[in-house]
Amino acid sequence: MHEIVILYHDKKTEKICKDIKKAKQELPAIVAEKLHALINLLESAENLCDISEIQIYHLHPLHGDKEGMHALDVAG
Repeated sequence: MHEIVILYHDKKTEKICKDIKKAKQELPAIVAEKLHALINLLESAENLCDISEIQIYHLHPLHGDKEGMHALDVAG
């Protein structure tokens, strides 16, 4: 499998995903914590196989113009 590349919708989303303090300002604290736990997991994983084994995140392929990409559920 290929290496994991994280793409962000925009700079605001990227800031929320990379800065826990900003995330807690914009999101409920529990969601911010789960989001950052998931980002940390993605950054430490070598590939999607590592992530797919953790079923709470529901790794699933995207379709249409996002073909070849995958998404995860933050709520877990």
